[in-house]
Amino acid sequence: MEKRRDFIKKVALTSASVVAGDKLFAMSAKSYRNIIGANDRIHVAIIGVNGRGTRMAAIFAQHKNAEVA
Repeated sequence: MEKRRDFIKKVALTSASVVAGDKLFAMSAKSYRNIIGANDRIHVAIIGVNGRGTRMAAIFAQHKNAEVA
């Protein structure tokens, strides 16, 4: 069984490391500009007959924020 003092030390160390880690990996305002939100991109799956599906996939692939699956 663990003693209360040992438990409190572990909790304090863990809390300190979480706070320090958060400060080390903080993001700046410039880096937030590079994050793409869920509404800023589109995932497309295309099924086509003959060359139609290939052509539609090529059209969507030209767009910057589209991903063809």
